[in-house]
Amino acid sequence: MSPKPGQCSAGTIPSGAWHHDCFWHGADLVPAASLAFATTGIGFDIAGVPLAEDSALLDAGVDFALTDRLSAGVSYQGQYADSVSDNAVKGRLTWLFN
Repeated sequence: MSPKPGQCSAGTIPSGAWHHDCFWHGADLVPAASLAFATTGIGFDIAGVPLAEDSALLDAGVDFALTDRLSAGVSYQGQYADSVSDNAVKGRLTWLFN
C-alpha cells in the first residue's frame, strides 16, 4: 500500500524528534552535596570542580524511532566560556525486547 501525500511509508524514513536546550551560566558555582550512609547515618560532603563563570551550555540532538522496538539518536553537547571550551558528540542505540 502506498503512502498518502505528505506521509511516509514504514521502512522508508524513520520518524524523528528534535530536542535542544540552552543555558547561560553567569555566576561562579561549585557543585556540592551533603550525603549520609543509609545504614550508619554517618554524613559526608562532596564538592565538584567549579563551573566556568559566564559560560553558555548547549545541548541539541535528534532521536529516531527505527521500529517500534529499535531507536537511535545523536546529540551534541558543548560549553563555551573565556576560560574553557568543552564539546561532545554522543550516539545512542536502544533496543527494547520483552
